[in-house]
Amino acid sequence: MKILLLYPHLRDVFHKLGFLLPPLGLGYLAAVAKREGHDVEVRDLNLADTNCTPRLSSYDAVGISLDTSRYNGAIAIARAAMSEGTTVIMGGPHATFVAEDILKNGDAHYVVRGEGEETFVQLLNRLSGAGDIGDIGGVSFNKRGTVIHNPDRPPPRDLDALQFPDRDILQINRYKKLRLGGRFITSMVTSRGCPFNCGFCSSTVFSGTTWRNRSASNVVEEVELIVKDHGFGAVCFMDDNFTMDPRRVIEIAEGFMARHLDIYWWCFSRGDIITKNEEMVRYMAESGCRYVFMGIESAHDTILEDYGKKMISNDCVRAIQMLKDYGVETMGSFIIGWPGETRRTVKDTIRASKRIGLGGAQFSILTPYPGTEIYDRYRDRIFERDWEKFDCFHSVMSLDYLKPSDIQRMLKRAFFSFYFTPKRILSALTSPVRGRGVGFSTIKRIWEFFAGK
Repeated sequence: MKILLLYPHLRDVFHKLGFLLPPLGLGYLAAVAKREGHDVEVRDLNLADTNCTPRLSSYDAVGISLDTSRYNGAIAIARAAMSEGTTVIMGGPHATFVAEDILKNGDAHYVVRGEGEETFVQLLNRLSGAGDIGDIGGVSFNKRGTVIHNPDRPPPRDLDALQFPDRDILQINRYKKLRLGGRFITSMVTSRGCPFNCGFCSSTVFSGTTWRNRSASNVVEEVELIVKDHGFGAVCFMDDNFTMDPRRVIEIAEGFMARHLDIYWWCFSRGDIITKNEEMVRYMAESGCRYVFMGIESAHDTILEDYGKKMISNDCVRAIQMLKDYGVETMGSFIIGWPGETRRTVKDTIRASKRIGLGGAQFSILTPYPGTEIYDRYRDRIFERDWEKFDCFHSVMSLDYLKPSDIQRMLKRAFFSFYFTPKRILSALTSPVRGRGVGFSTIKRIWEFFAGK
């Protein structure tokens, strides 16, 4: 079959700030589909010169990756493809959690739920051979007006057995835009699933609570290909928690050094894991780690408890200092807009972000994504019905003490208060020399984005 995989366009804040990374999920699907003999093309409509849809009728099937804020664009593409007689397959987090609505509305022929490599290729093979799809785990479809949800497919356990994402089909060189310490950076994933089950995150529902990891040697092999075959000098590990197994992190670091891979890298972690594993931090620093991204979320432990974070704010404070001792900076993520939030609690969080020694900060508004515990708990508070506004920068649910306009203003204040100081701007100007830190171009884009709001 001739397959087109599409990543819908969204001019969100991350795109405007220059955080453009390849859609790795589609790269994984492309790899397995090509292996089975299908003719596969990937289009990322966020790239400047591809913000147009190709002639959809020339493909046997169009696969569309759907996360919540890309809903409007995805549905428009799906309807256009269906009107041209092309089979439409949707997948991704939002499609998984609202498959019933998508199929009832007639906006897709099939929905692939959860991690889709095995499900997607099995569905393609059945469609090309006119086989029955009734026994394919993880597929939902509309049969004579009734939505059928086949049983869930267990997520793949042996991640080493998966092919690397096909970066040639992704045209990876077109993503040489984002930099870390002056080096072009690209993304990869080394584990799936998360046991922490934070209330605002859908990862646990999508990928399960069992943390599944690739071996250290498998990870190092892919990094070496990224560096030597594709010419990137930096890698961001997009795992929900790259450091879940400290011993594996040390083995990965040892692999980088043994192969003399001169790279910068960053990853996601938790404060409590960092503080308990100083040896791991030392190896991280020695092997090129320049940044650790940590979800700090709030300065108030009562709010963290309500989020289900299973940690306290002081864990992150101690972790930031430990990382700094080894020359690794920290990007802290903060969420405002908890239902019981007050001006005081928001201000406390903003003050804490500036006090605890972060190299960078990301602020967002609590967003109840479908599939999350927060969505189920606060469903009756949601007043916004436009999924495109579910981007963490719009207030979409009512709070006890603050109006949506209050939260929007405080989000803007948080970014300005953190980034627009003489010390922060000087640090940004020297970032390329130091090989770490938020660069001046990013701070400039933050100003341009929020100044007009």
